[in-house]
Amino acid sequence: LTFDAGEPIYSLVLDSWQGQAKALSELNRLWAEADPWVDDQTAWVGIKFLVLNPDVGVFSSVQADFFFSASGAIIPDTNVLTFIAEPYQDGTLFYWDVVWLLLYVELLLGCIKDLVWTLKKRPQ
Repeated sequence: LTFDAGEPIYSLVLDSWQGQAKALSELNRLWAEADPWVDDQTAWVGIKFLVLNPDVGVFSSVQADFFFSASGAIIPDTNVLTFIAEPYQDGTLFYWDVVWLLLYVELLLGCIKDLVWTLKKRPQ
């Protein structure tokens, strides 16, 4: 429980290593409080979690948002970002990352050269 300008902001972290029983007890504790954490003034509830799929070797970062409008509508939104657990397992990706880095350094040096040239040509 944190506070922003005097208003309570509820933040709850449920770690998977603590187990399902701990997660359920924390959620039951929140629902049993005299001052409920979801009420008429709630504008947003968000859930974030990270999932590993070891069969294909990818992580998925999942975020589910629920926006509560003043009219009473609940607007859901989900975002899923999937990325490879071991990106450099194959040397091909490392090669392309090095090529990208060299091109980026060339662009940076070109911009610095143009900036120095412009500053030298500027009237004093």
